[in-house]
Amino acid sequence: VRRVAFDQGIQIPADYRQKSDEEKSEFDMLYHVNQLAKEYFISQLYNKTNTNGYAYLKKRQLKQNIIKKFDIGFAPDKWENLLKSSKFKDINKEILTELGLIQKRENKDGFYDKFRNRLLFPFHNLSGHIVGFGGRAILDKDQPKYLNSPESRIYKKSDILYGLFQAIPAIRNKNHLILVEGYFDLLRLMDVDIENVAASSGTALAENQARLIKRYTNSVIISYDSDEAGKNAAIRNSLIMESLDLDVFIIQIPEPYDPDSYILKKGKNAYLDLFNKKITPVEFRLLDFFQKYPNPSIENKNSFTTEMLESLIHLSNDIKIGLYIHEISNRLQVAESLLISRFNKIKQQRYKQRKNLSTDEKELTKEVRYTRKGQWQAEEGIIALLFANIPEISKMILHQTSASDFFNEELREIFKQIAHVWEQSGQIKPEEIKNIIVQNKNSQLSSRLSLIEIDDNYKYASDCIYQLKKWQLNYRFNEIKRLMQEESSSHEAVMHYMKELTDIRKRLSDIEKEWVEK
Repeated sequence: VRRVAFDQGIQIPADYRQKSDEEKSEFDMLYHVNQLAKEYFISQLYNKTNTNGYAYLKKRQLKQNIIKKFDIGFAPDKWENLLKSSKFKDINKEILTELGLIQKRENKDGFYDKFRNRLLFPFHNLSGHIVGFGGRAILDKDQPKYLNSPESRIYKKSDILYGLFQAIPAIRNKNHLILVEGYFDLLRLMDVDIENVAASSGTALAENQARLIKRYTNSVIISYDSDEAGKNAAIRNSLIMESLDLDVFIIQIPEPYDPDSYILKKGKNAYLDLFNKKITPVEFRLLDFFQKYPNPSIENKNSFTTEMLESLIHLSNDIKIGLYIHEISNRLQVAESLLISRFNKIKQQRYKQRKNLSTDEKELTKEVRYTRKGQWQAEEGIIALLFANIPEISKMILHQTSASDFFNEELREIFKQIAHVWEQSGQIKPEEIKNIIVQNKNSQLSSRLSLIEIDDNYKYASDCIYQLKKWQLNYRFNEIKRLMQEESSSHEAVMHYMKELTDIRKRLSDIEKEWVEK
């Protein structure tokens, strides 16, 4: 299965590297508990004493085959129902807590069920294992509206797109992905046999999720809600994906609809008509601008033009930049040569601003740049150690790291291929690594690796692994802080994220302690 997955370019889970029996047992237990939880939630959906969940799904006009295909379940409005279920009586409470199925009571002894009076949507990784759940409140009084499992050893929010696992065959067949906001948007499209669809589970899209999409297709069609939040998210997420050189289009859903309600009201063919009229992100922003300002003033045009040109700086495709500038020129009736000149000036200004930072800002920027540089050096160090072909060191690295720990995309791909060869044969020769590097068209990397001097292989390996783990945890820490700001109005959501921050601090402390001891 792993060989076929590799040959077809399908990602296998982050823990695909060879593990010790103890590690395998730990991960298998986490997957097993989530599987038990899925079965429990499904049983509760059809339990005659809990009619709210199934009644809500019927109200949303979801067919039985879709409910079953996506293993939708229900958590009853009880504080210790899961906790006291016979399925979990022999499960360690620390495992149930890590997976976010139960939570410790504040200032009291005991635990309670994390999900209550919610529909449960299982999250699958790309090998089909259940790594977490999304809980959707069925009553407006229950906040937050959406409550996800916390991050764990098997679940990273930024590495998962809801429904992607089920959609991969259809994405490959159609050669594009339709990206929607919510679970019900996805389920409605699936219900009308539009299967190449995944959900970002909200408006925010992480760069890792965009990279995940790129593994299966270069073409993405955003189909978000018609409200202001949906429009802004479509614009923001299109910039993230276009910065990775994905081809992005946006479907214009008329107000006040979302994909789910539009298909229910107008039908599949009407939605496909909208799909066939999809437009580029720049066209979408131009239309939105003229809807807000039917007769824009010079000030309106000037401000909007600057905003548009600034957003193009992040694109890596020069041809696309040229085409977009041409489109802006036509719609705003501004000479294309003036826009090109303005675009180049904005780039120069950005460069000067970076050079003229205050002393404190320079130190901060230097620190960020150093951290990222240190991360890449650690990643190159890992490859260099594998290149050195020291069996015990290679085994240590491949047991303790995975491709998901790498920030540099090029090095991540090289590591994946090395790990694949190691997994097949239990060893890898320097010439095989060299061939992998050559295949990835990076001859400079080969030269740099050969020049790295290592005095103590074990210590150097430990240092590199520590840097990789520390960087990933810091990245997630900052991401959670951003999410806390976005959902600051919900006390329960803030408490949920605070717990994740505490867990990350503990994991950072643990790996630092382990590193110091080594």
